Amino acid sequence: MRLRTILQQLVRRTCHWYPALYDRRNAQQARALARARAVHDPDFHALTAMRGRATRAIDVGANMGQTIVSLAAVLPDVRVRSYEPQPETAAVAREIAERLGTADVHVAAVGEVPGHLALHVPSCRGIRFTQLASTRPIDPERITAFLRAHGFRWARPADVVVATHEVPVVTLDDDGGPADLIKIDVEGADDAVLRGATRLLATQRPVLLVEDGARPVIRAPLEAIGYRACRVRGTALEALGAEAPLNVLFVHPDAPRGLAVPDAALP
Repeated sequence: MRLRTILQQLVRRTCHWYPALYDRRNAQQARALARARAVHDPDFHALTAMRGRATRAIDVGANMGQTIVSLAAVLPDVRVRSYEPQPETAAVAREIAERLGTADVHVAAVGEVPGHLALHVPSCRGIRFTQLASTRPIDPERITAFLRAHGFRWARPADVVVATHEVPVVTLDDDGGPADLIKIDVEGADDAVLRGATRLLATQRPVLLVEDGARPVIRAPLEAIGYRACRVRGTALEALGAEAPLNVLFVHPDAPRGLAVPDAALP
């Protein structure tokens, strides 16, 4: 077993003894990705086909800048407009954006209508899991299941505490600007992001990379306006069937931007 894997497991098992260790480790990992210009999620490699055909991207749910780094690796000529509602994580993302010189980071949530919303940030035994923050109510059972599946074996629903604070909200129709690609990872509030981007989607037809995008509330409205739902296999796209991969790539056949769009999957 590699030393880094052993250290990661050690952090997951013991960070409830020293909660600040978890945030510090995440920030250090994000900075290390930036130094190496490494891709944090292999699905991003499929986007290399968009080189020369994309200049603008929107990153909804920037967290600590992982998508900023991945896009700099696979689409180095693309300028990224990132949104992250949590000031602490946005500060790390902004530091990385300034290092790479490829992105602008805005401290705001993205939703259906502009204004303000309550942002719910879960913690467990003192550790803030900022990447799981959502404008939707937090389910302790779901959070615990996710944490335990990712190595935090000590997590229990009774230990989940949710902090709530108000954050500004913008819509992509009003604030997003031009976009060839939009990545969305907002812990279940993706449908609100898309409802606030109807004009942008209709006129620009950007490629969409949506975490948990196989859910009917995401997939059905996009397919209704002509998008094809795809899963990534290596660097190729396959039509999405009934399966539910972590990421779903939505491509409009009229604006593929270099991506090979598969035929729609049979029902």
